[in-house]
Amino acid sequence: MSSNFDLRAAVAKVLDTSDLAEPDEIASKVAENVAARDLRSALALALVPYVRIQMDNSRRSNVILNGDSDVQRKQSARSPKVAAIRDAWAAALRDRVHVSDGWKLLGDCTYEDLLFAAEERREKARQNVARAERFEWLAERLQANGVARVADLPKNDLRELEAAA
Repeated sequence: MSSNFDLRAAVAKVLDTSDLAEPDEIASKVAENVAARDLRSALALALVPYVRIQMDNSRRSNVILNGDSDVQRKQSARSPKVAAIRDAWAAALRDRVHVSDGWKLLGDCTYEDLLFAAEERREKARQNVARAERFEWLAERLQANGVARVADLPKNDLRELEAAA
């Protein structure tokens, strides 16, 4: 496996040299440009965000983090559903959580780890709100200028957006 393959550079090259906009088309073009000797390295690097998405998906069904009022309502001392609830709890403890020094299983998280995870999510939420506001500002500028595309906005509007960043 080539240790010096740079997936970011390979993607950046396609982004900089093409007008492709669809992620699947960009990915296909990047894949075409990867030498056979670098395919395993490229795949390993590309799998990291995919693995994170799968970990996030797993956390969405986590009864500890998200609760499940339906499951809790169905609890009964003799019900086979009690065993399923216990199984869900055990599985939830195995979900991975990003903490200040890397990743941990939820069951291994400390007080500090949980506070870090909470603040990290609040920061992401603040960043998403700021991005949403920029999109709204752009949409308002389109209407104010009577144009259909961001590329048609006057340059001074785009400079104003850059200055606000």
